Amino acid sequence: MTTPNWAENLILDALIYLKANYLPGIRWRHSKRKDSSGACYPDHISIMAGRDRLDLKLVILHELAHWALPTRIGHEGHTARFWDLAWQLYRAFRLPIRYC
Repeated sequence: MTTPNWAENLILDALIYLKANYLPGIRWRHSKRKDSSGACYPDHISIMAGRDRLDLKLVILHELAHWALPTRIGHEGHTARFWDLAWQLYRAFRLPIRYC
């Protein structure tokens, strides 16, 4: 499946915000579930897109925060540094803090 235009724009805007040097590969799949999920790998980000757009935005930014913090063995887990960056992205892209 292809990434919707609004999601591509969010990803590009977030990468500009993060001052990224390259674009990660995005593997996009649709789900009939309401909620979305994602995973970050060394060569790509995988998104399972649910029906709730707000939740999907949160997942995209969450995975981009992982991607922006690479380590020698992959990407940083849910460390304090990760959460600082994730919350910075949520605020920058105006996600409702109560939802996050």
